[in-house]
Amino acid sequence: MVPLGAGGAVGLSATCGGGATGADRAHAGVIARERRRSWAGAPRMRTPSHARRGTSYKEAVSTVPPPLARVAALGPALLGVLLPYSGVFLTGVIAGNHPILATVYLAWTFVLGAAHLLVAPSIAKARVWAVFAGGMLSLLAMLSSVGLLARGELAGAFGLVIGLASVVVLAMALPACLRVARARRELAAQHPEEVFARRGRRSDLLGILAALAVLAAFGGLLAWRSRTPTTAAQKFAASPFGRALDEPLTRYVSAIGREGRAAQAAEARHELLSKDVEKELGREGFQRLGEVLDRARVYAAESGDDPAVAQTSFWSALNGLDARLESRGVPGFVGGYSTGAGDSRAVWVLGYFARARASVRVGDAPPMRVVWARRLDSLNLTDSAAALDGMSEWAIISLDALEEELLGSELPAMVRDAPMHLLKDDAAEQGPAAELGRKATSLLRDEIVRGSRLSREDAVAIDGLLAQRAANEQVLVEKGLTLRSRQRLRFTASAARSLRRYDDFIIAQLLKGDEALGDYEDAVASAVDLLAADEEATFMPRVASAKPGGDRTRQIMGGQLLALAQSSKTPRLTLWRAAQQAVRGAYGRRAGLTLFEALFRELGVADGLDGFGDPFATALLRVLEKDPGDVRAAAGRAYASLLGQEPPVVVRTTLR
Repeated sequence: MVPLGAGGAVGLSATCGGGATGADRAHAGVIARERRRSWAGAPRMRTPSHARRGTSYKEAVSTVPPPLARVAALGPALLGVLLPYSGVFLTGVIAGNHPILATVYLAWTFVLGAAHLLVAPSIAKARVWAVFAGGMLSLLAMLSSVGLLARGELAGAFGLVIGLASVVVLAMALPACLRVARARRELAAQHPEEVFARRGRRSDLLGILAALAVLAAFGGLLAWRSRTPTTAAQKFAASPFGRALDEPLTRYVSAIGREGRAAQAAEARHELLSKDVEKELGREGFQRLGEVLDRARVYAAESGDDPAVAQTSFWSALNGLDARLESRGVPGFVGGYSTGAGDSRAVWVLGYFARARASVRVGDAPPMRVVWARRLDSLNLTDSAAALDGMSEWAIISLDALEEELLGSELPAMVRDAPMHLLKDDAAEQGPAAELGRKATSLLRDEIVRGSRLSREDAVAIDGLLAQRAANEQVLVEKGLTLRSRQRLRFTASAARSLRRYDDFIIAQLLKGDEALGDYEDAVASAVDLLAADEEATFMPRVASAKPGGDRTRQIMGGQLLALAQSSKTPRLTLWRAAQQAVRGAYGRRAGLTLFEALFRELGVADGLDGFGDPFATALLRVLEKDPGDVRAAAGRAYASLLGQEPPVVVRTTLR
C-alpha cells in the first residue's frame, strides 16, 4: 500500500502520464480539486440540474421564463396596489349621496387589486393563462381608473397609463411565453420521469402566498393609516397637551369658584399637569400652565383680594403661557374670558388649537399678535368671529365661527347654484336682489375653488353627508334625544364621546358619517382660511386705531375699507362679506351706508343711498362685475376721502 504523500502524488502522476487521454487527465484534475475543496471545508460542486435530469443545456434554457415576462408582471403588481387606493379615495367622495354604491365600489377595487397581485407571480413564470388573465384584469383596472380621471384626479390618469402599458407589455410577452410553454410540454414528453408540473405548481403556490402576504400587509397599513391623525389639528388634539385642553380643562373650569367642588378641581388639575404634558411643554411652559390654573382659581373664587389685582395677575399669566407656547412652537393656545363681579363672577380658561400665528403692524401703530384658533374644550361659551378679550395680547380669529359661516352660506351656494342673500331670511327669487345673489354665487364659488383645496365635488359630497346627518338627528329628536350640535363639519370630541355611550343604529350612522366627513377636514380648513384672512384684514386695523373714547364708526369704516383696498386673493368674497355685515347691521346703519356710499361714488355706480334696497343691490352687482383692481383702487380713494389720510401699510409676519 503506498502511503499518501509524495508516493501518492508520484503514483497519480505516473498513472496520468502512462498514455492517459486528455479526458482522463481532466477527470483526475476535477477529482483533485474536489478533494482539496472537501479538505478546506468548502461545499462540493453540484452537478447542473439539466445534467441530473439527463436533458441538454439547450432544452433546459428553453423552459426558462423570458425577461419580458418578468417586466410584464410589474404592471399587474402596480395596479394591485393602486386600485385599493382609488377605492378608498372615491368612496369618500360618493359615500354621502350613494352609500351602497360606495361600499360596492370599495369591495370591487380590493377584489380586483387582490386578483392583480395573485396573478403577477404566475406572469413572471411565463404562464400563458396568467398572461391572458393579467390582460383582462388590466382592462378592468383601466375602466375603474376612469372614475378618478373623470373627477380630475391625477391618480386616475396614472392608473390608466399603467393599465394601458400593462396590456401592451403583456401582448409583447405573449409569443415568448407560448414558446416556453411549448418547450415545457416537449420536455415533459421526452422526460416523463421529471414532474415539471408539480414543481411549477409548487413555485406558483409560493408566489400566490407571497402576493397574499403583500395584500395583507397593505390592508393592515391602510387600516392603521385610517386611524392615524393626518391633519395638524388632529395630531395636536391627540397629543398630551391637546387632550388636556379638552375634557380635563373643561372639568377644571366648571369646578373652580363653585362651592363643594374643590376635589373635582384638584383632580382635573392633576390631569392637566401630567408628566406627558410637561414633556411636551418643557419646564418653563409647564410652570406657566400651573400659574394660569392657580390664578384663574383665585380670580374666580371669593377672596379678600382686590379684583383688579387678581384680574391683572390672571391675564399676565395667560400672556406669559401663550408667549412660551409660541416660542416653543407648540400649536396650542390658551385664552381667557370673565364676566360679573363678586359672587357672580365667572372665569373661563379656554383651550384652542392654533392653526396660525402672526404679528400684524398697521402703519405706525405698535405690532399686534393674532392667532387663528379652533376650540378644543367643551365649555358652554361661543366665540365670535374675531375678538380681543380682556387684557390679552392676542386677537383671536375663531375658525369655528367662520366654519359655521362657510357651511351655512357659501357651501350651499357652491352646491345648489341657489342665489346667495345679504339677509338671512331673504328668499326672493326675482328682482335686483335675486339677480345679485345669483351672480355672487357664481363669482364667490370660483374664488373659493381657486383659492383653496375645496372643489365643487367636495362641496357636493359634504352637503350630502351633512343633509344625512341632519335627517338622522331629526330621528333622534323624535325619539326624545336632542343633540346640541352646531353647523360644523364634525362633532366635537365631547359630543362624539357622548354619542358612543349609546347603542343605537341611528347614532352608529351619525358616527360613521362623522368619520366620512373627516376626509374633508383639510379641504374645508383651506376654505375657512380664506374667511379668516378676510376677517383678520378687517379686524386688526380696527384694533390698531381703537382709542379710549374714539369714534367707533370711524374705526369700522377704516378697517373695512383698508381690507377692500388690500384684498388680492379673494376680493369679491371680501366685498360680499362687507356688504352682508352692513346690511345685517353689524356695523350700525350709519357706518355701513357711509362706507358703501363712498365706495360706489368712487366707482361711479351710484350717487347716494337711501337704505339697502334695490338700488343698493343693483349698484353692488355692478361693483362685483368690475375688475378687482379697480375696486381696490376705489377703496383706497374712499378711505382717503372719509378719513382724511392715505391708507396705512399693513405688514404681516408669520410666527411659529
